[in-house]
Amino acid sequence: MKEPSLFRRLFVSILAMLLLLFVAGAFGVLKITSKQIDSDYDAQLIADSHTVWTLVREDLEEGDNLGELHLDFSAPMLNQDDRETLSRYGKWRAVRIWKDDKLAARSENLSVVNTARSPVGFSEQNINDETWRIYTVFIPENKITVEVWENLNNRKRLMVTIGQGILEPGILILPVLIVLLILSIRHGMKALLAMAYQVKARKSDDLSPIKMEVLPKELAPLYRAINTLLERVRQSMAHEREFIDNVAHELKTPLSALRLQGELIANAPTEQQRQECVDDLIKGIDRATHLFDQLLLFSRLSQKSIDAERFSPVLLIQDVISQRANIALNKKIDISLETEKEATVCTNPELLVIMLGALIDNAIKYTPQDGQIHVALGANTLSITDSGPGIPEKDRLRVFERFTRGQTGNIEGCGLGLSIVSEICKQLRVEITLSQPEKGSGLVVFLHFPKR
Repeated sequence: MKEPSLFRRLFVSILAMLLLLFVAGAFGVLKITSKQIDSDYDAQLIADSHTVWTLVREDLEEGDNLGELHLDFSAPMLNQDDRETLSRYGKWRAVRIWKDDKLAARSENLSVVNTARSPVGFSEQNINDETWRIYTVFIPENKITVEVWENLNNRKRLMVTIGQGILEPGILILPVLIVLLILSIRHGMKALLAMAYQVKARKSDDLSPIKMEVLPKELAPLYRAINTLLERVRQSMAHEREFIDNVAHELKTPLSALRLQGELIANAPTEQQRQECVDDLIKGIDRATHLFDQLLLFSRLSQKSIDAERFSPVLLIQDVISQRANIALNKKIDISLETEKEATVCTNPELLVIMLGALIDNAIKYTPQDGQIHVALGANTLSITDSGPGIPEKDRLRVFERFTRGQTGNIEGCGLGLSIVSEICKQLRVEITLSQPEKGSGLVVFLHFPKR
């Protein structure tokens, strides 16, 4: 798939915009110029009509017919340039003069025109596929009518000349404009290319922030976003590195214990001692399996998609409790559930099951024989209260760290349960707090879910 080019996109967009502005500007100039030309040339027709009347007035008063009017291109007062100019522009103008209702005179280029007298004021006629604009003036005291004609092709020719005068410089400037545009875009993208070069030239383990001496404000959001991402990746890698180191350390103990149990089985002198060693080996395998399960669960949490929804978690809580009913019965632990009417929470059901399982497992593990566990569901809240030894206030923040356990005596565990709960709470934006029950010993885990 061909990669889109930001440079090409900017170049085409800006060039198209400039050409559009040029065309629109040229069109506007021609429109205004055309109106001005029409206005000036119409004023010229009015002035010419009065000039013609002044020149032929005496002759018309003496006679009724002047015949054909023509321009003398060989008049001695005209030089060569004047003759060429007169010859070039003479064909665009014509005159007709009426006395009473009779044609008294007309220009030689209207000799084939036999139309009736034109109305007073401006009018237009189409003669031999050419449009003429006519200004007619009537002198009532002499009953004289003067018509001054102009071929509109003259105005069109002038507009074409003006248009060429605008277009030709534009065409000459276009290559220069393209070169300047290319240089300007490349200069504007210099900081972006420098940033890209810094990222490309880095080693895979270099996650230090990008440093730019000069940074356009348009690139500031991207610059901050990249540096923020690098910092997050650096923290994540450091976090995972620490996690791997802790895992390696934690796995040494159960693996060493399993090896030792295997040696004891091989060297056991009696069947009874061998059976005891086998029982210890099974317990060690169970502990290692639990540790591996917790580690896998922890590593998968970051890969889960978080789609929160509002629902009533009563059935879900009951299902989690029922799955652990036998374990609780073995310790004669009473688990009770209290719910407010139509209480709902906004969260992810799958992650909520994992979190509740870890919390209730912890509560069962640390609650002594004949103890109680109370689960209470309210609007956007959930609490789990047990009658175990509890956690001292000074340790309540530290127990959320990986492989950290409270002062629990001989109770077995790997120190990942509350770490998993804390990680899920971060992803679900759930506020979790630990406290002590109002009466007696134990631990209260309070969860406050977001309203939306």
